[in-house]
Amino acid sequence: MTKSVTIGGVAVRMAPDATTYSGRPADSIRELFDATHCDVIGNVRWNNTKRIPFVEYLADFVTLGFITEEDAAMALEIGQLETSQSVRKHLTATRIMEEGA
Repeated sequence: MTKSVTIGGVAVRMAPDATTYSGRPADSIRELFDATHCDVIGNVRWNNTKRIPFVEYLADFVTLGFITEEDAAMALEIGQLETSQSVRKHLTATRIMEEGA
């Protein structure tokens, strides 16, 4: 397995003693992938949370041939967008609560 990969412009490095980017045992990555689904536009998401996996898991999925680099890059971009929207909503709600206090 390669020791570094770029997913959607994000460089992911494997720890020197690791066999996967996520640091999980290599034989568990298939089980982790089996706990995902593709949403209606093709993004990989965890079954339990409906969230996009972290880039390290996407790198493992690409390296093992479960998804393409393009799919991983698109999922990463959507995940970053969702995170920024969530943070923006949280900050707005916090500001409203502080102003009302």
